[in-house]
Amino acid sequence: MKRVCLLLAALAALMIGCGRQLAEVPEITPAPTAVVTATPTPTAAPTPTPTPVLVTLAPTLAPTPVPTATPTPTPAPTPFSLAWVPDTQLFAYFDPQQFLVLAERINERRETDNILGVIHSGDLVDNGFKSWQWDNFDPFLENLDPSLFFFPVAGNHDIGTQAQDYLGYLPRPFLNAYPEEQKYDGGKALYRVLSEGGDHILLLGVGWNMWRDRGAMAWIDEVLAAHPDVPCILVIHGFLLYETRYYDFVEQIVARHPTIRLVLCGHMDGYYTRVFTYDDDQDGVKERTVTAMMLNMQRAQDYAFRILTFDPLTHAVTVNTLRLDGTPAEDIPGRGPISFTIENAY
Repeated sequence: MKRVCLLLAALAALMIGCGRQLAEVPEITPAPTAVVTATPTPTAAPTPTPTPVLVTLAPTLAPTPVPTATPTPTPAPTPFSLAWVPDTQLFAYFDPQQFLVLAERINERRETDNILGVIHSGDLVDNGFKSWQWDNFDPFLENLDPSLFFFPVAGNHDIGTQAQDYLGYLPRPFLNAYPEEQKYDGGKALYRVLSEGGDHILLLGVGWNMWRDRGAMAWIDEVLAAHPDVPCILVIHGFLLYETRYYDFVEQIVARHPTIRLVLCGHMDGYYTRVFTYDDDQDGVKERTVTAMMLNMQRAQDYAFRILTFDPLTHAVTVNTLRLDGTPAEDIPGRGPISFTIENAY
């Protein structure tokens, strides 16, 4: 016990001494420790992840198709007609009212038959030197539809059966519709070119006695030479006489001109149709046909006129012969058909 007490006392003394000694030891400020900051190995900057850009695309539209022009079909050539009026001399002398009836019948069919004009094959009046007869004739033209052209030739009565002179015929106003270059000597002969339905047709009119006029014959040759590829309709007052007879001098005109395909004439009573054939290239084959038609039924009770309808596709001509009342004319026994169709006519 005594030893323990001594030991405790010694420990206490020791602790007191140490306290003093610690109190006297000056405070030591530790030297600052250098802070070494390691230079970091440069790290490659991370590749920035691109911010996605939202692009709104306009919807791709199918290209607007360029409308393909549908080719307009070429219209089929339209048939057309000519009204053919033969000798009207008795109307001019006795019964001018019939001119109004004739004009009315043509006008009635103008649209349905697509009539372009009126051909007169001569003897418009009974005596071309009688002004009152022209006064009777003029209402015929005045009452025709104004869209129709008029294509006349002089007959033997138009130049006076005794006088045989054109002085009474040439002053007629209807000839003024034709320029001088389309007329011979004021209207003793004349021509007109039709352009219809894709076709070209030459109307050539030759007045009475012009086959004896060398100047007229030379003019005819020049006109036909100037239209070498245009089929021609020759309109002349006298040609066919009877079934087997005709004027040779007219036939000579037809023979030497390969483009003449149709001949219209009057002068004789009744009607006839005759076909002529020609070997134009002298190869032994008659390749050209010419259809000559004569019509002259001039008395009011049986007067007849014709509507000639041309088909541009087949080149056929339909001949429709009508009475003044508009009904079809009837055949005369022994004369053949009065209405018919000519195939490959022009």
